[in-house]
Amino acid sequence: LPSKSHCGEELKWGFALSAEEQDDIGPLKWALCSVGPGKVALWHNAVNDEYKALIEAKAIDPVGVGEYRRSVGRLLEKLGLRSPVTVEYSETAESVDMVEAGVRANDSAAVLTVVNHQPQPVEVVVRVDRPQLQWLVDAVGQEPVTFQRLADGSFSVRLSVPGRWARIIAGYAAEPAKVSIATPTEVDRGKSMRYEVKVTGKDGQPVQGGPLLEIEVRGPKGELITRYGGPCAPVSGTQTVTVDIPVNATTGQHTITAIAPQTGVKEKVSFRVR
Repeated sequence: LPSKSHCGEELKWGFALSAEEQDDIGPLKWALCSVGPGKVALWHNAVNDEYKALIEAKAIDPVGVGEYRRSVGRLLEKLGLRSPVTVEYSETAESVDMVEAGVRANDSAAVLTVVNHQPQPVEVVVRVDRPQLQWLVDAVGQEPVTFQRLADGSFSVRLSVPGRWARIIAGYAAEPAKVSIATPTEVDRGKSMRYEVKVTGKDGQPVQGGPLLEIEVRGPKGELITRYGGPCAPVSGTQTVTVDIPVNATTGQHTITAIAPQTGVKEKVSFRVR
């Protein structure tokens, strides 16, 4: 709660505040007071004004900027307002533009985005409080990303982010270890065909959360039939595909190939069009 208005006037709240001063956290001075069953934290600093003065100073002090920003994070964490994702990096005298990180997650998957607003490349360490994630992969290059599991169940990952650029990391509760395809062996022209592609982990269970799949169907002469397949990301780990076989379809042996590009595991089966 602010103690003063934007005009510098004292704010009067509708309850009595008996504040107990706390130890400073870096440059931040603060106090705690009890209100009913909860507590109110009072910051004595004009945080916006002080941070603005630091980053707009003619002679930028990157160490001071970084310490101020980290102090705010430490204070929020001390109050139990721990963010599910934090990012550590070093400011420079050339630029104190921020590096930001955010995560969107459910029980089985997450997308971590790290944006570097600085003009030069930056090495960052990102901590993500998502214990359910067991496998990370770069969403662009499809390479696995190594990480360190921390004692509290969260993990940290070290990334290099180009200047004015971003890194997008996908996380899953399991690593795709096998692709399987269930399809009929024969289908008549003019009929519908239904096949199923499943991505499973090392435990044999479907990898949930939307693992990437690339499905390719080819005809008897090796020709690609795009309407029979295509890329997908089944949330359940299982993709069911129904296709209509034209009455003038080429008869003969067809193949279905499904690959999980994030690990390279694939499966290939065939069916005959009569």
